[in-house]
Amino acid sequence: MRRFKSPITELPDPIQIAIDAILDLGTVSAVSLVGSRANDFDRLDADDWDLEAFTSVGPYPDQQARRAMWASLPLFNEPRATVVGGMNDRFAINGLRFGFGYFPLEEVEKKLNAVVAGRWPGYRYYSPEAFTATMSVAQPLWDPEGVILGWRQSLEPMPQFFRHKAIQEIIFEARADLLDLERACELSDVAFFRIALLEMLQRLFRLASVVHGAWYRGPKRAISRLREIEKIEPSWLEEIESLMSMGLSEEPLASTYKRTHALLVFMAETAVAQGDKEAKAVRRGLSYWPDVADLSLPALSKWEAENPRP
Repeated sequence: MRRFKSPITELPDPIQIAIDAILDLGTVSAVSLVGSRANDFDRLDADDWDLEAFTSVGPYPDQQARRAMWASLPLFNEPRATVVGGMNDRFAINGLRFGFGYFPLEEVEKKLNAVVAGRWPGYRYYSPEAFTATMSVAQPLWDPEGVILGWRQSLEPMPQFFRHKAIQEIIFEARADLLDLERACELSDVAFFRIALLEMLQRLFRLASVVHGAWYRGPKRAISRLREIEKIEPSWLEEIESLMSMGLSEEPLASTYKRTHALLVFMAETAVAQGDKEAKAVRRGLSYWPDVADLSLPALSKWEAENPRP
């Protein structure tokens, strides 16, 4: 068995042993660290480790071969210590939780190339861009050909074609959320309103991220990541935090709707103010499906008056 050595941080022994083992399978070309520890190795709340192994042959290493390999290693053959299934191996060893996800190099390249070209990939995790966001911060642990570093370089800064497409799509999706909020108000349906509000808040997280050129990686620590964006308006963040923490009953639904509507208007107008391409992206997002909620944007109306269509 080879002895792999991490180039970026000292790894716990079980993870070290596991990486050595999967490299000996012969089909893994690169291994990366993702998730909480990819940005901060010493996070106290990052009690698990997420790793991704990229394969050059087949969708993932043979499942039976992996199961036999883990069974041959003393740390990994304890009851309930190891679960092998499909494209994931998960472990809980001596209080340490970690796992590998296996991804074909060709599939990853295809998805990332689609993003760079401005095409809208299929949904994965919490948003279409979440997989790409993960790759943008992946820390290479084993990367002899430099593929992970190449992916990161292609994604930072965020490709503008993708950014404009994301603004357009999120504006449209947020209008559908607004319509749900309107209906919930009309029905005095608190449960429906709460569900729609959670959808809208996540949409606002995504919109604020892409408007400022940042990848949205999911709801976990979303607020703290938004705070790291220098140009984001602090009062906007304070308002969205207030909405997240408030209780709901029938009485304040209408006022909560107005506050949520204002948050969307502010971020959409922030995009319009950034330039012609952003303004066009917002306009396209408003043009889809006339039967969902309308959104009046004074900044866009002003831009359209100054830039009449030919």
